[in-house]
Amino acid sequence: MRQVRNSPAYATNQDPAVAAALRVPEAEIYAIDVSFSALKDKAEFAFLNQQPTTFVLTPDAVDRLRKAAGTIIRDSPEFKRLMRDVGAKVIASPSVSGAGASH
Repeated sequence: MRQVRNSPAYATNQDPAVAAALRVPEAEIYAIDVSFSALKDKAEFAFLNQQPTTFVLTPDAVDRLRKAAGTIIRDSPEFKRLMRDVGAKVIASPSVSGAGASH
């Protein structure tokens, strides 16, 4: 739409309906696929794809689903483009293993 709006063909447009249709925000769209098929680990894909579509999952299944989501997003070319375009980077969260353990 941005290319159409900026086209010289519409520079002298006087039609209010066309003007309204061309009034779009300056937005860049990033379509990030987060499907299991994007996983490179086929064993993990098979495990996750066999999980029931319920709200009752084992803690291990929940952990693996969350890990897979992060992997899929970080590996996505569109996500990488988004991060590059906005000048951001993903910082790994600190490990929580051993949190609260006494020494």
